[in-house]
Amino acid sequence: MSEVGIILTRGAGVSGAASEGEKGTLTGELQRALTGIRRFSGFLPICASCKKIRDEFGRWWAAEEYAVDQSEAEFSHGLCPDCAVRLYPQYCRRD
Repeated sequence: MSEVGIILTRGAGVSGAASEGEKGTLTGELQRALTGIRRFSGFLPICASCKKIRDEFGRWWAAEEYAVDQSEAEFSHGLCPDCAVRLYPQYCRRD
């Protein structure tokens, strides 16, 4: 099953008065936009301990590597507040 999400902004809808050419142009634009969308679906086998993901060939990948390999996503890394306190308590305020 495929899922598609479309976001229409004010004035982007096709009114009943729109010409066939305008409708065709909008349809083409939507089709081009949809070709750039990739979505994970189904079950991802993930290790309960290290959180690596197993691919269809039985190889295990770090979650970030798997996502980058299977999509056009890119990651930036930071620290959530809990990890910042755990790793660098000397630099964190204790509330």
